[in-house]
Amino acid sequence: MRKIFELSPQNLEKLSALRKQYPEQKAIVLPLLWMVQNQLSYLSEEGMQFIATELDVPYMHVYSVASFYTMFIFEQPKKHLIEVCRTLSCALNGADDVKAYFDDKCDDDVEVIEVECLGACGGAPMCAVDGKYKESLDDAKLEAILKELKC
Repeated sequence: MRKIFELSPQNLEKLSALRKQYPEQKAIVLPLLWMVQNQLSYLSEEGMQFIATELDVPYMHVYSVASFYTMFIFEQPKKHLIEVCRTLSCALNGADDVKAYFDDKCDDDVEVIEVECLGACGGAPMCAVDGKYKESLDDAKLEAILKELKC
């Protein structure tokens, strides 16, 4: 039997507040996707099905919104997640080298992925390590990240 997804009590309170703020239920899809991902650390099919049922919208609508954005993760991540920005500013400042460095140095507990703009172009090249931004990456900062992750 499949596990049924439920929001945490704190997220249920947030949902209640969102319902008052947004009379159009479809407007709540994106905030709910974030809630599910933050609660589970990824978007499960059950979580997206919960959103569709809760908001009375087709599952495909929820999935299409989630799959449009690169920041949503559809599989349970490894112990650590490094998201390397690949957009123009970061690409011009060495994002490919940053990704190659992590790919080469990190162990199986770390997942390294490329994502679209993380919105910190002034700190290019940059990445997010378990959701925390690391900007203006150079060799010393890359080594410090590895040390922090115990790779």
